[in-house]
Amino acid sequence: MASGPGQPGLAIAAFVCGLISILTSWCCIGVPLGVAAVVCGIVAKGEVERRGASSWMWITGLVLGALSLAVFAILLIIGAANTDWNFDTSTN
Repeated sequence: MASGPGQPGLAIAAFVCGLISILTSWCCIGVPLGVAAVVCGIVAKGEVERRGASSWMWITGLVLGALSLAVFAILLIIGAANTDWNFDTSTN
């Protein structure tokens, strides 16, 4: 890996995935992107510390990814609570 002063690729990936996941957290696209943002953010932490780069990208990606997963979970719970679970299909 390059050890230049710039941001590592995983920190950039965490930020981009986190940003897109928060924008699409209301649909299923946000879930895998949120997970990717969290994972990339955690892995990028060590690389950023080794390079001495600023840590705002991986932190922002991690927070946005976790926030998008929380928003999706809340919307899923609200949707399940407002669903009529009566599966009776008989007609009288």
